[in-house]
Amino acid sequence: FCLIGMGAIVMDKAVVQSRVTIGAGSVVPPGKVLESGFLYVGSPIRQVRPLTERELEFLEYSAQNYQRLKDRYRAMTGFAEAASDPASIEPEASPVAPPVAPKPRTRRSTTRKRG
Repeated sequence: FCLIGMGAIVMDKAVVQSRVTIGAGSVVPPGKVLESGFLYVGSPIRQVRPLTERELEFLEYSAQNYQRLKDRYRAMTGFAEAASDPASIEPEASPVAPPVAPKPRTRRSTTRKRG
């Protein structure tokens, strides 16, 4: 298991071994190997310190929890049956919300009122 922080980028041919935590917003350059059991952060990424036993236990707990949530979601939506046959999934059955159009921007007047 590993934890990849939000917004982190793992580039081509980089290797992330198990039991690794990558900090949010970090960039793993192409071909970089991240050794098991360490915390990595930065852009470009660097090894900061070994993970503690408690952090390693949390990685495993967290991964198992995400798997439970995935299974619960599939059971609630019926997606489990459809996932076994990808051809049976129709576009309107997608759990992804439709895109929302951005609000139009209004311009503020740059002239000052004089009084």
